[in-house]
Amino acid sequence: MKETIHPNADNPSVKIQDLFTRYYAPLISFARRYVARETGEDLVQDVFVRLWEDHGRLSRVENVPAYLYQMVRHRCLNHVRDEKSRERQARQYLETWDEEEIDGYIEEETYRLLMESIDELPPACHAILSLGLQGHKAREIAARLNIAIATVKKQKQIARQILKRKLGTLAIFLGGWWTRLVLIFS
Repeated sequence: MKETIHPNADNPSVKIQDLFTRYYAPLISFARRYVARETGEDLVQDVFVRLWEDHGRLSRVENVPAYLYQMVRHRCLNHVRDEKSRERQARQYLETWDEEEIDGYIEEETYRLLMESIDELPPACHAILSLGLQGHKAREIAARLNIAIATVKKQKQIARQILKRKLGTLAIFLGGWWTRLVLIFS
């Protein structure tokens, strides 16, 4: 089918605008055979941008509608191929991580979050908890800071409440670190 173009088709912008008006919606519908609607819209727009950038190309095309559909089809297939390639690369990357690396990463990140939360504790709680993490007992902490053992216990209780509130479900992942904290708070 020979394509009829707007009477002012000598002007490339009018010709492309006319093609856009006529074929944009049908090309999106066609693209949906290969990709999601939003992606199809982007790809069809890309096709028209390429036509605009190289508008001389249209003068060499006999069947413009077939050419447009072919461009959209190629653009969609390239997009699908690229997406599959990205997914394959991501999967390969994740497969290269062994369980120990993942566990190590989780432990390090958890430790970082825990230390960050401890650093944000009120000064008295922070000082007492830091000494407790170093292995000092409540009696030793009280003597070292020149405070009552009851104060040490109360500050540990406050620290525990703050950390539980801040870390919430993260405590599940803390493993050994959380066990040590629980022992320190006891």
